[in-house]
Amino acid sequence: MSSNSPPPKRIMFYVQHLLGIGHVKRAGAIAAGLHRQGFDVLMVLGGPPVALVGFGPIRVHQLPPVRADGAGFDKLLDGHNRLIDDNWREKRASELMRNYRDFTPDILLIEMFPFGRRQFRFELIPLLQTAREHCTIMCSLRDILVARTELRKNQWMVKTARDYFDHILVHGDAAVLPLQDSFPLTHEIQDLIHYTGYVVDGENNQLSATPAGGAVAETGEKTGSGEIIVSVGGGAVGEKLLRCAMSTASDPALQDYSWRLLAGENLDGSVLSDLKNKAPGHVIVERARPDFRNLLHHAALSISQGGYNTLMDILSANCKNVIVPFAAGAESEQTQRTKAFAQRGLLTMLEETELSPQTLASACRSALNGPPPQRARLDLTGVSTTARMIQELAQRQERPDA
Repeated sequence: MSSNSPPPKRIMFYVQHLLGIGHVKRAGAIAAGLHRQGFDVLMVLGGPPVALVGFGPIRVHQLPPVRADGAGFDKLLDGHNRLIDDNWREKRASELMRNYRDFTPDILLIEMFPFGRRQFRFELIPLLQTAREHCTIMCSLRDILVARTELRKNQWMVKTARDYFDHILVHGDAAVLPLQDSFPLTHEIQDLIHYTGYVVDGENNQLSATPAGGAVAETGEKTGSGEIIVSVGGGAVGEKLLRCAMSTASDPALQDYSWRLLAGENLDGSVLSDLKNKAPGHVIVERARPDFRNLLHHAALSISQGGYNTLMDILSANCKNVIVPFAAGAESEQTQRTKAFAQRGLLTMLEETELSPQTLASACRSALNGPPPQRARLDLTGVSTTARMIQELAQRQERPDA
């Protein structure tokens, strides 16, 4: 860098995941794209550390971690599995503010909030109030929001976005799933919204990615070649699918395939041991692997839930697939995304309520006999587009007092 060159713009990227690991994976891919674009990035993470997500040279600050106690998200537990209290909240809010003041970002990027993570307004509202006059504030938002039936909550989201945020970056494709399909008040914030395309971990040799050619075993063969890969993301809610897949592997039309069941790092160890003990000879059971995308490049078929990152990995690998979207409790996100993608010829869908060894076997046979996904029908440039867009928007909106 020339001595006359301005210092790189600083981005503070706040990410709070509560159950799965998808939010952190997507944020990691975005952060890598920002780093390549020349930004100085500080990741501030609020959930438990995720072993499968690497950040390379990007700086990371781990706040005292908090997670949800199950899929209901109604109870939040600290790193010692205790319910968080006001004293915990006060200490974490102070630590977050200290990070902001020490780093003095030019851009504050916040994942999900105010369209999710409302439980964390105790630390985010003070941060936003402080940052509002000093930096550009952006929201990093996935393609679909969990449906909210209470009008007042939707109105609160709109007001908070209007009060504090300059831009809302939606990591999706408006031609496939416009935000208004899951958020009824989108028209009230339309002028803030920018679609980036879908974020694919590994786009442009992302820092934590393994080489696109595939993982090569000592035998010289590419791991995963011709296999049926079963994955459940972080694994916290994937036991049902894994057990069903184990039974499906014995279907006469499918038992000649090698099966590989990947149990996420959050799946209970006793469940993993039980699956391993019950696995027939043609079924491998192991923890999730960092070379998952490379396995998909050589697999005959992928069976998974419908999380954002998993679908992007599958589609970027052009892998035939069966998707069983997670739909417990009030969760609607995975089902809505999976249906929209299925309508565009991108995947084979099986409703979670219809899941059984028989229905899964039927879906597998159908997918194996069908064409690969038509991935050209989806914008998968979200990493590079997000970095470019943030640079352009920040330059357009530089504050005179910054």
